[in-house]
Amino acid sequence: MKKIVFLILIFLISCLSLNACSTDNKATPSLAENIEILTIYKMVSFSEVDEDSVMEITNPEDIKILEEAFRSAVKQDGSADMADPEYKIDFGEDVYYLWITETSGTIMNLIDTHTIYTLSEQSAQNVFEIVGRSYND
Repeated sequence: MKKIVFLILIFLISCLSLNACSTDNKATPSLAENIEILTIYKMVSFSEVDEDSVMEITNPEDIKILEEAFRSAVKQDGSADMADPEYKIDFGEDVYYLWITETSGTIMNLIDTHTIYTLSEQSAQNVFEIVGRSYND
């Protein structure tokens, strides 16, 4: 009887260990709390910002929508080989590249440029609208 209990205990511990080691496919950036200003830049290339394109978003509702879109983005497997980004967004300490259309979006944290995350279609629509409104595109 002790042997069976011991085997069950080992099995449960193994299952919990495997679950703890699994990777999470969410971007879940550690965006700072209470962000009051987001800064958006149009990009010329990965290494060059269009200096005349700086826009600030201060509307709390827009900031909340952008934060939620980025937090719910889904990590994509494999290495990223991307075209030059369209935008760079500063979330306080966190900085992301953004590729966006009306129906799809991709983000990349500048700390980890080998990993990309995709936005849901609804999030992409929301982000596209906010960015477009900011630049009057």
